[in-house]
Amino acid sequence: MSIFSTISPPTGLPLALHEMIWGHSPSDLFQMGGPVMWPLLACSVLAIAIILERALVFLRVRTVPKRLAENAAAAYAGGQVAEARAVLRGSRHPVARVLERQIDLAGTDRTLRAESVRRDGGELLERLEARLSPLLLVSQIAPLLGLLGTVSGLVGSFWKLEQINGPVEPSDLAAGIWAALLTTVFGLIVAIPASAAWHLLQDRADAVARHMGFAVTRLEEALVGPSAGPAASPPAIPAASAAEE
Repeated sequence: MSIFSTISPPTGLPLALHEMIWGHSPSDLFQMGGPVMWPLLACSVLAIAIILERALVFLRVRTVPKRLAENAAAAYAGGQVAEARAVLRGSRHPVARVLERQIDLAGTDRTLRAESVRRDGGELLERLEARLSPLLLVSQIAPLLGLLGTVSGLVGSFWKLEQINGPVEPSDLAAGIWAALLTTVFGLIVAIPASAAWHLLQDRADAVARHMGFAVTRLEEALVGPSAGPAASPPAIPAASAAEE
């Protein structure tokens, strides 16, 4: 018994909408796809779980508020260090913790401060990009699994045709090829949304990295002051690490 056979279709929908696809039910298509459909199902479940979990994370971690670093820098430049800390502590954005650490190290060597900010910023980006690599892997491996199912299905179909004694009808060959191509279809159904979601989530991580760099630069200008001159350079924030496709 297939797992789909235990799911009751929603009432009030036409049969063709909730039960029949290309003249077959979802459970029939799953069985016709062969063993490769199981790893494809696992990939789809994994992709959905990662997308939902990361979407919730990025909903909480939006881009850095534009006035956050500006207000903190203005307060610090005006000699109101406590006010600058209060501005950052009043924000729930994790970048505010990086900026707060930057103020804590205001009296230390600039190299030490830059390294500390770079480390804290890198840890934040690492948390944002967690589990994006498995999502990218799903988007890449699902089409290959589908292709594997199609090729193995075609091999099996031609082997069955070879065992037939007598003339072979075109419908016999067409039926085998039709069933074999199902895994490619379902592999693409899994891979396309996973790939699109990975790009969207990675873009969000890149946006947070860019805005964090702007915020750190603005606050560093206030910490150093005008006496540092043009040679002063703010600490660099590591960019979000986009995986190579």
